[in-house]
Amino acid sequence: MAKYRYDLKMKFINLVINEGYSIAMASKELDISSDIGKRWVKVYEYHGEDGLKPKYNDGYDSKYRESALRYMQENKLSSQELFYYLGANGPSLTTVKRWITSFNAKNNKDVDMKKDNELPIEIASDATKDDLLKEVNYLRTEIAYLKKYNALVRKKNRLETKKKRR
Repeated sequence: MAKYRYDLKMKFINLVINEGYSIAMASKELDISSDIGKRWVKVYEYHGEDGLKPKYNDGYDSKYRESALRYMQENKLSSQELFYYLGANGPSLTTVKRWITSFNAKNNKDVDMKKDNELPIEIASDATKDDLLKEVNYLRTEIAYLKKYNALVRKKNRLETKKKRR
């Protein structure tokens, strides 16, 4: 049996998407983990309401596992992205990672895919140490700016949500 009912999942999605709640606020409102809420939103973005409906299955056969791993490899997905693609009622993230480990052990190689949160890095071959330090400082400043901007946007959204509630 599913741990969370479909109507609770849809209520959460409605709060986040239609009513402008942040994931953290909606999670607190419905007394669920924000990690679970984040997964529901991602699955909803990939599959719509059908991705959140309960599905019952008694395991995943080898053809299903192989096709999922092949899809992951062909599309250069991380294990997290494959989990979202397969849906909330598909295998858990831990199960997906177990499939990858098992596949790699059987084939004595790694599945050619991007790692979670991997970003391409381009470094000019003629870059000096000073150039690299300047770039690092620039990137740190950019990150700090974006964090501050995101904090301000979240604060604005919280204030608007409080006004709506009154």
